[in-house]
Amino acid sequence: MSASDISTKTRILFSFFQKNHLVHDDTVLHSLIDSLAKTVHSEEQLETAGVCNFLRAVSMTVDEYDSQIVTFALNIATWIVQGGGRFHNLQTTVVQLIAATWEIHSTFENKTVIEALFKCLKEMTEYRYCFQMLITNTTDIVTQSLETAVSGLFLTRAKSDFIAAVIKNAFKFDDLGQQLGTNILQTLMRGLNEFTINSAQSVSDKSENGQFRFTVDVLRKCCTQSDRVLKYVVSHQTCLDDIQGLALCLDGSDFQIIVDFLFVLRTQGNDTKSNLILRDLLTTFCQRAEFYKAQKMSEVSMKGLNDDIRDLGISALTQPLEFGLFVQTQVDKFSRNLLYPRDQLHLFMRTSKAASYMAKSIVLLTDNDVQCVESVSALLSTSGDGVWPALHISVRNKLQCACLKYLCSVDVKYYLPKLGPAVLGIMKQSDIDFVLYKNCTSCLIRWFPDMLDNSETVSVTNELGLVIQLHLSALQWEIRDTALEFVTEMVNMYNGNMLVLEWILTYNIECHVWTSVDDGESYVRGSAITALHSLLHCKELQGSLKSMRGVTINSAVEKVIQVLEEDTEGFARRAAATFLQKQLQANEMDLTMIHNLTVPLMKAVNDFDWEVKSTALDCIEMLLNREFLSISSQYFSSAIQESVNVLEMSHSITEQSEGSAEARLRGLEQLNDCGVIHSLVLCLNDYDQQIREKGLAIFKVLQHAVKRDSMEKYVLRDGCVLNKDKFVSIVDTILAVRTDQFETYEDENSKLLSVVDDIVSTFNNTDIDEENIIDCY
Repeated sequence: MSASDISTKTRILFSFFQKNHLVHDDTVLHSLIDSLAKTVHSEEQLETAGVCNFLRAVSMTVDEYDSQIVTFALNIATWIVQGGGRFHNLQTTVVQLIAATWEIHSTFENKTVIEALFKCLKEMTEYRYCFQMLITNTTDIVTQSLETAVSGLFLTRAKSDFIAAVIKNAFKFDDLGQQLGTNILQTLMRGLNEFTINSAQSVSDKSENGQFRFTVDVLRKCCTQSDRVLKYVVSHQTCLDDIQGLALCLDGSDFQIIVDFLFVLRTQGNDTKSNLILRDLLTTFCQRAEFYKAQKMSEVSMKGLNDDIRDLGISALTQPLEFGLFVQTQVDKFSRNLLYPRDQLHLFMRTSKAASYMAKSIVLLTDNDVQCVESVSALLSTSGDGVWPALHISVRNKLQCACLKYLCSVDVKYYLPKLGPAVLGIMKQSDIDFVLYKNCTSCLIRWFPDMLDNSETVSVTNELGLVIQLHLSALQWEIRDTALEFVTEMVNMYNGNMLVLEWILTYNIECHVWTSVDDGESYVRGSAITALHSLLHCKELQGSLKSMRGVTINSAVEKVIQVLEEDTEGFARRAAATFLQKQLQANEMDLTMIHNLTVPLMKAVNDFDWEVKSTALDCIEMLLNREFLSISSQYFSSAIQESVNVLEMSHSITEQSEGSAEARLRGLEQLNDCGVIHSLVLCLNDYDQQIREKGLAIFKVLQHAVKRDSMEKYVLRDGCVLNKDKFVSIVDTILAVRTDQFETYEDENSKLLSVVDDIVSTFNNTDIDEENIIDCY
C-alpha cells in the first residue's frame, strides 16, 4: 500500500478522534503513537496524516474533549517535542495545547491528564528553544505546581521529574533562566526548613510529609543530573543542616528518602561539608544503638572514595559481626573499641532480628569488596550449632546464604578445614532450601581442588561423595536437580583435573547421571541430559560409562532422541535439542547416527515449544552445511550468524570440485527425502516471528546454493546417481518459495496500517469485541 493510502487512512482515524470517539483501552493508543514515531519523520507527513489538525482542534476546545482524548493529544505532543528540530514549527501548537490544558485542568482533579502534561513539559525543558517558550508562556504552571500537593505515585513522579528538569536546564541555559532555577531551589529549601522545624516540634501533618518527600526527591534528581545544581545546594549550609536534622528524627520510607539524597551527595559531591554530615549521622546512630539506621549510613559511606568515612562505615558493619561471635559467654573478651554501647549491642545480638541484620551487612560487605573472611567464616560455622537464639528457618537460610555468597567471592583456602565441614553440614540438613543448597554447591565447586589437596579436608570430600549420591535420588526434585547442576559445573570447570575426575569415578556419579535421564521430573531430566553431554566430552568419564553401563556416544544420542520425540515436558525437550546441537558441533557422531538425526529434528521443527523449534533449526542448518553445502566449519556454529555472507558462501560452493558437487547433490536428495525442505517451507509460515526469520535466512542460503546454472551440469554427468527430473523438482520447490514476500512482514508502515485499521473498525462496527483488539497490543 502506498504512503498516500496510509495517510488517507490515518487522516480518517484522527478525524474520529476530533469527533471525541473513544477507545476502550489506551494500550492501543500507545501502540499507535509508537508506530507513528517509526514512520513519520517530517512536519509534512504529520500534516497529511491529520495529526496537526487534531492537535489544533484539541488545543482550541480542550473543555469539550474527554480526558482520554486530551491525554492522547498530550502524548503525541510529547513525541513531537522529542523529535527536536524535525518538528520545530509545531512547537507553538504544543505550547498552545499545554496552556489550554492547564487552564481547564489546573485543579489537579484529573490525574491522568496532569501526569501527561508534566511529561510533555519535562521534554520541553530539554531543548533550548522549547525552554525559552516554556518560561515565556507557562511559568505559572511551575509556580502553582510547587504550591500544590498531589497524591498518587505516577503523578507525583511526573511532577518531580518536571520540576527537577526545569531546575537542571535553568542552570544549563543560564542566560535564559538561571534566576528561575535559583528561585525554585530557594522555594524548595524554605519548605524543607519549615518541615524540619515542624518535625522537630512534632507538629507536621500528612500533607506536609508528602510535600517533604516531593522536595527531597526533586533535590536528589536535579543534583544527580547537574553538577552546577549540586554545588549550589551544597553551598547552602541551612539545607544540609535540615537534611541532617530530618535524618535524626524520621523513620521508614521518609528516612529512606533522606538516605537516597545523601547517597547522591556522597557519590557525586563528596565534599567536606556533606562528608562531615555523613560522619556525624553514622556516629550518632551507632551511639544511639539505632542499628538499622547505622547500617543504611554505612551503605552510603562505603560509596565514593577510599577515605576515613568509608573506613568508619566498614567498622560500623563489621563490629556487630565480630561481637556476635562472643554473644553467648565471651562478651567480656571482646576488647575492640566499640562504636555501639556494649550492653545494647549485647542485647540486640541475642535477638532473632540480629540474624537478618547481619545477613544484610554481609551482602553490603560482599558488594563493596570488604575483607572480613574470618568473621564471616566463624559466623557460618556457628549458624547451625544452636549458638544463636532459635531462628526461624527462613531467617537462618537468609543468614547462611549471605555468608556463602561472600565466602564464594574471596580467598578462603586457609579456612577450609572449618568451612568444609560447616558447608557439608548445611547440605545434609533434611529441611534444606534448594536456594541455600545451590549456594553451598557453588562454594564447594570453587574450593574443591584445594579441598582434595588438603589432608584436613579429605574426610569432607569423601563424605561429600556419599551425600551427592544420596541427593541424586533425593525425594525433593529441586535437590536432585541442583545436585546434577553441581556435577555439570564440576566436570566443565575441572575436565582436565585428575583428582576431581577420580573423585567422580570413585562414587560412580557418572552412572547416577545416566540413570537420572529417566527421572520422573522434567527439570531433572533436562539437567541430567545437560550433565550427560559434559560427561561424554571427558574421555575418562565417557570410558567409565561405556565399561560400567555400556553407554556410547551413539547410544546416548539415541536416548536423547527418544526424549526429544516422546517427552511431554518442554524443559526436557529443550535440553535434548541443545544436546543434539552440541553433538553436531563437536562432530563426534558417525554418519549413520547423523543421518538418523534428521527425522526427529524435522518433527522438532514443529514442536510447540519455541526454544525447541529454534534449536532444531540450528541443527538443520548444520546438517545442510555438512551434507549438502560442504562449506567450512566456521559456518557450523549456529543457524544464523551476521558474519555469514550469502554471496560469498554461494561463490565458494561453485568453486568445489565436480566430485564434491556430486556428493552434495546426493546429500540434497537424502535431506529432501527426509523432509528437510518441506519443514523449512513450513517454518516460513510459523506463528512465531523469530522462527520465520531464522527459516527465511536458511532458505536464502539454500536458494543461492541450488541455482541451476552452477550445479545442473553435474547432474548430467555420466554415472551421476541423482535422477535429473528429481533434482529439477527439488530445485523448483526451493526456488518457487518467494522469500521476498516475508521481508516486509514486519514493515513499520504495515504495523501502523494494522493499528489504524483495528481502531477504525471499532468506530465503524460496534459489534466488534474491542477486548480482542487490546489483546493484540
